[in-house]
Amino acid sequence: MTYDDKELFNQAMEDVRPLKQRASVVYLAAKSAPPQRPAPARPSQENFLITELFAPQPCDTPLYFKQDGIQQGLIDKLGHGVVE
Repeated sequence: MTYDDKELFNQAMEDVRPLKQRASVVYLAAKSAPPQRPAPARPSQENFLITELFAPQPCDTPLYFKQDGIQQGLIDKLGHGVVE
């Protein structure tokens, strides 16, 4: 710091007072856990969106959608994580 900087700092801080020291520390009691809510009732009938619209696929089958006009090479690069 140059002398001018130090003088400007002292002028800016001349009316500053230190914070009062607090001798005591206050610890707040831990909040109790909220009461458990009952689980929502499930409908008796099965969800047709899950059971009727598609057949389950094995986990190792890759899922993707390719629209007309998208080249297979681009799909392959994206599948391998290649970014251009």
